[in-house]
Amino acid sequence: TGSYEYIFSDSGAKISIRKTNSNIIQVILRSGGVFKSSISTLAITDTDFHELCVVYDSSLALGSRCKIYIDSVITTTTDNTLSTIDDGVVGYSIGSRLGGGAEEFNGNIQQLSIIDIPLTQVQITDL
Repeated sequence: TGSYEYIFSDSGAKISIRKTNSNIIQVILRSGGVFKSSISTLAITDTDFHELCVVYDSSLALGSRCKIYIDSVITTTTDNTLSTIDDGVVGYSIGSRLGGGAEEFNGNIQQLSIIDIPLTQVQITDL
């Protein structure tokens, strides 16, 4: 695999979720050609099943819009989110970077859900 293992990516690199070579989760958002990322504090170093949940809430202040939960625990350290995210996604890829490449996710993805409302920590725990 490459430096990153892509869990999810879309057609225009507007949103990507990937695991870095340091085993942390990184969420990358794009708007108007500007890229910003949010990074988790927890490194996933084992091969156990983990629940990953990314919540983006545009109603919150900049710097607190993107939250990364691992096993229902918030783990975001750096939140460099944008005021808006580009829309117009026409395709996406699960487990690899859209368009191919050597940055495939090395693991199993059991379920992926995209929900159009921001979830609370209690709702994430109940998933």
